[in-house]
Amino acid sequence: MPLGVPVAPRDQAFQRLAQSRALWQQWRRYSVDFRLSGVPRSYRGHAYSYVRARQLSAARMEFTLFVVDAPSEGKAERVTVRALVSADPNQLDSIRAKGNHLRSEWVERGREVGAHPEGIGARTVDQLYDDCAGLLNEYRELEPHLYFHPNGVLMHCGFSQQECARCREISIESFSHYSFDWEWPRSDPAKWVCGTPWGVFPPDAPLPELSSAFQCSASFQPGPARPLTPTPANGEGVDDICAIDPSACPQMLAHRDGNAFWGLLNVRCARRPMRSPTALEVGKAAPFQTWSFPFWNGAGGIECGDL
Repeated sequence: MPLGVPVAPRDQAFQRLAQSRALWQQWRRYSVDFRLSGVPRSYRGHAYSYVRARQLSAARMEFTLFVVDAPSEGKAERVTVRALVSADPNQLDSIRAKGNHLRSEWVERGREVGAHPEGIGARTVDQLYDDCAGLLNEYRELEPHLYFHPNGVLMHCGFSQQECARCREISIESFSHYSFDWEWPRSDPAKWVCGTPWGVFPPDAPLPELSSAFQCSASFQPGPARPLTPTPANGEGVDDICAIDPSACPQMLAHRDGNAFWGLLNVRCARRPMRSPTALEVGKAAPFQTWSFPFWNGAGGIECGDL
């Protein structure tokens, strides 16, 4: 938990947690935005993904990525994918830096989930809310620390190291409606996500602290239309022109390495952060508290007016 996460008054902690859970469930009812994430327009899935972070040393952070399937008849939500990515915390930025410095450790799917001892255990976000409530109940004599994402979803829940060094901590670094159904390579999760100096994010993740013109976009894009392959009169056909001469199909090469990327949206007078946020500026102390950060908006030195 970052230093400085505020104490939630004991008489308000459970109320704030319940408010946050209601906001999470409201967010959960929506689906992925195909315009921003790159998934096919026909996609109507209701799974979601989220990331939990853990710093092991000054030179190593681990990010555990989870995909949670939507509930079906007679079955509750469950984690269907768990993946581990690591990085030097000083080399997370993939916006300004060239290349992706994240490292893929492993991917688990289906019945394999939970096979590796490393990483954070498989839980759904609703189970994390249950875990947080359990902590607050178990240690009623301690002062709880709660922090929330700008949209009110839980970010941190726990106690200070001074009060309880062995207590568990619940954290959610980022979350998205995107469910990684088409990623390629299938075993290289470091390529599925985007990095900033303050964290790792799946495509379509809410990022209000960034420019409104930036969005982490999925590595898999629906394949563009291939040039028509002519069929000779004898009906034998010819080989795929894209295989014969890849330069004839430049769009097919655009994302051949599978990397998720920071896409630039066509937003007029996009707002831009005046500086990079600190760890405590990407969240807030209460779910319904107003979140703010210094932005400017303009184009070519021409002011566009207040947001």
